[in-house]
Amino acid sequence: MIPGLKREFMKKAFASEGLFEMKAESIIATVAEHFHFTIEDVKKKGRKREYVMARKMCAHLLREHTKLSLKRIGKLLGGQDHTTAIHAIHSLNDLCFSDPTIYMELATIEKKINS
Repeated sequence: MIPGLKREFMKKAFASEGLFEMKAESIIATVAEHFHFTIEDVKKKGRKREYVMARKMCAHLLREHTKLSLKRIGKLLGGQDHTTAIHAIHSLNDLCFSDPTIYMELATIEKKINS
């Protein structure tokens, strides 16, 4: 390997990871604002239905809009592991097919993120 090439690659990788982290915080803040919660409410481990739905939407949006790993997404959302993040994403996808109001709510948040 060419000397210095690995170092340059690592610098770029960590720089992009920082950008994904900033984007992730922005997505979490947008979801929290939509539900009229604080960011801490969305990130805490409570099982209150409203918080759970917000975390599911965050997990889905983080997976769609960032290149963060499932493990990292879980850590951002209350210190969960990757299987919890996978379950949240699959669960929200199922809910979107069965409940049009949840789908519309997700679409509304996605519009806020993309604008």
